[in-house]
Amino acid sequence: LIRRRNYIKKYEPAPAARREEPVPPRPLHPEPKPAPNFERKTSEPKLEIAPGHEFNGFERAVRYLAEHHAVLLAAVVDNEGLTMASFRRGIFDPDEWAPLSLLFQSANEKILGRNPGASRPDRLDIAFGSNKIVIVKTANFNLLVISDREEDDLVGIRISQAAEMIRKYTSERYGKLLSSVTEEKYVSNT
Repeated sequence: LIRRRNYIKKYEPAPAARREEPVPPRPLHPEPKPAPNFERKTSEPKLEIAPGHEFNGFERAVRYLAEHHAVLLAAVVDNEGLTMASFRRGIFDPDEWAPLSLLFQSANEKILGRNPGASRPDRLDIAFGSNKIVIVKTANFNLLVISDREEDDLVGIRISQAAEMIRKYTSERYGKLLSSVTEEKYVSNT
């Protein structure tokens, strides 16, 4: 049999309270502070890129989306989860969200794949909290947009137009390359 020992803690008095210095009284009439200036100063937007740089189709689409105040993140993501072009406003990091667009898409493809005759999703809209995620599959790229959830359709229209910009750019730039890759994927050499 093992006996338990009862431990009795020694009584120790609490440390003495510190004496604080008295706070000097506030003046009856404090000095007035200048009123804040609420006028908006208009200045020309500054370019973040070197002069003479031409935007490619991905950058044009992302910048077009960035013009809307509700867009917090816009990114063009390739089929490996890398960003081709991106814009961010706020706390969302494009490099963290880019691979998630592929995960969202593949998870939804698996769910829809359970139904015979169902096709792959071209667009996903996910609302969470006060934000909204839209993922649009265009050519071999995803357009990922995170925005404030708003009632107007202007963000949706801009997303559709940006997806069309990407579609045109990829067909002009990679048209022959993309068609040969697709052909090799579905047509065997035997």
